Amino acid sequence: MEHIKGITLKSLSFSPKKLGDFLYHEGPLLSHFVDENRPDDHYLYRWVDSGDEVHRWLIFKVSEEDLLAFFEQKTNLKALILSRQTVTVLDLDNDLNKKQIQLIPTEHLPENYLPSDTSTFKEKFYDEYALKLRKNIITKAQEQSTIATLLGKVDNLEKQQNAILEKMNELLGSPR
Repeated sequence: MEHIKGITLKSLSFSPKKLGDFLYHEGPLLSHFVDENRPDDHYLYRWVDSGDEVHRWLIFKVSEEDLLAFFEQKTNLKALILSRQTVTVLDLDNDLNKKQIQLIPTEHLPENYLPSDTSTFKEKFYDEYALKLRKNIITKAQEQSTIATLLGKVDNLEKQQNAILEKMNELLGSPR
């Protein structure tokens, strides 16, 4: 197992709640978690290494915008990781007990802990959970875009209405 040097932490900075796996092969390889106390805070756990007694996970926080960009293939997994200043490395034993937690500057990660440059979302390789999450995030983004468009139109209508009222007041000679 790779030797890494970071700042040892006593615990994670959030309360993880697993929602599902993106990739699974003889065990989870990429999993999605949220903070139990802040469910809008998303985290990805990427399995990166193992030894005789532990499995090592790379943990990094992502936003819904990050997930959307990943699902739409506008970014890849490697770019998501490298865009963070730090990541958390968690060693778990076979019973899922925490053995070590370290905060590591991203630039100090071993190269083999990073996915390839081609680590984009490819639907055929991802588990059903990832496909459902993708659909939900894309739908939510489309709804937000529609709402933003409608609010922009309402704003334009208000401006037009105010301009018409000003013109009418000018024609009628009454101050506004």
